[in-house]
This record gives sequence, C-alpha cells and structure tokens, in this order.
Amino acid sequence: MVRRAWLPCAIVGFVAVMTVGPGTGLFASPPHPPPDDPCALVAADLLARLVPGARVDERVVRTGRYTTFAVCAFRSGEGAPAVGLLWLRVERHGDRGGQDPGQHAQDGFARGKRAELAGGVPVSDLRGLGDSAYVAGPSPAGGTVSSSGGGPGSSPVEVTVRVLRGDLTLAVRYQAAPSEPVLVAGGAVAAARAALERVP
Repeated sequence: MVRRAWLPCAIVGFVAVMTVGPGTGLFASPPHPPPDDPCALVAADLLARLVPGARVDERVVRTGRYTTFAVCAFRSGEGAPAVGLLWLRVERHGDRGGQDPGQHAQDGFARGKRAELAGGVPVSDLRGLGDSAYVAGPSPAGGTVSSSGGGPGSSPVEVTVRVLRGDLTLAVRYQAAPSEPVLVAGGAVAAARAALERVP
C-alpha cells in the first residue's frame, strides 16, 4: 500500500519540476512594460532638427505575454523647409521557450540582422551603443518629395539603427530629403542614443 501511494506522488512531483523551468511555467518572467509615451523619448530640440515641423503620425503601445512594445512616428508637417520621417520602436522581452529575457531579445536582434544581410542591405556594426548595435543603410527610401520652396523633388534617404540592450531592442528608422547619407545616418544614431537614454 505504501508503494502504491508513493508512486502517483512521485509522478506529480516530477511533472511539477518539468513545468516550472525558465520561460515555460510558473516562474517565467513577464516582459517589462513599454514606455507610456514613446513619442517622449526624443527631445524636442533634436526632433526639430531631424524632422522640421514635426507632427505625431503614429503612437502605439501594446503588451503581450512574451513581449511588450511601443511605437512612435513623426512626420514633417505641411510647409516645412525639408521633409523628414522618424520612426522608433522599443520592445521589451520576457521569458519564452526556455530563453530568459536577455536571450529572447538577443535572438530577435540576431534574426533581424540576418534578414537585413540576406536582403542585401548594407550593414555596419556600431560601437558604444547598448550591448550591440548596427546601422542598416543608407538606402533610397523610394518615392519623391520636395521642399515647400517648390524646387525639384529629391528621393529621400533612409537609414535604420537597431540596438540590443539586455532584454530591450530598439529600432529607429529615419528618412530625410534633401539630405546626404552621412547626415541621415548621424541623425538616426543620435535619435537612437537619445531614446535609449530615456528608457530605464
């Protein structure tokens, strides 16, 4: 009788141990909440330089079981002397499939970089920003824009900066016209650095 009573208990205990591992059960760490207002991550003076006459074009905050994210996009308003678009996304990662939050974030960051390279996008590693970072581009953004002065249109230049820091990934996409690729890249890096400093 003792053996028959002990065996089911042992099985239950084994199952309990197997279901509370990292990312799969009771002790899984949920992701940190996203910023309440992602549009506040870029200081007004920097925004004015990057996107003249900026207006908020998109603001989204979402929470989920494995990730949370916040998105903001700014676009130049009518009559601005130049045209700019600044888009940023902050994503926080929790445990998932046996990965802790940092591993989960690193996996997504690495997959994104591989996709950029596979698509033929120029990628350059960036030092001094987060745990790892890179610049994708510059590349033509497509379409044609013109300034309010009515001059001939010019194709916007687009650069994306992606950053990994712990359980956080940050993506900043910046388009500008008229502008030079080196200036657009510098603007994207400046926006990424500013946003990263404001996310705890």
